[in-house]
Amino acid sequence: MKKLQEKHLLDYLTFSMGMEFISQLKYLDQIEKIKLVHLLKKIPVEQFSLKEWNDVACYICNLPTMETSENAKKEIFTALTVSDDNSSHIEED
Repeated sequence: MKKLQEKHLLDYLTFSMGMEFISQLKYLDQIEKIKLVHLLKKIPVEQFSLKEWNDVACYICNLPTMETSENAKKEIFTALTVSDDNSSHIEED
């Protein structure tokens, strides 16, 4: 098995979420979004490149590219934690 940093972040998230295809990450229900947020919290931002954080931000959340990995991760959290009706919010550690 490859080390965490040897896998692309999208591949790692797909595998860790128990999904077969990266495309499944685009169609998460609210429970799966919560699971993904908790998974992302465990990943140090420096573990993956800026490009990989931007790939996640763009592909899963339809966000523009960010200038830093920290900003990309923060915006991913924001996008995943805002529900359609704004009735729930998951706090970042």
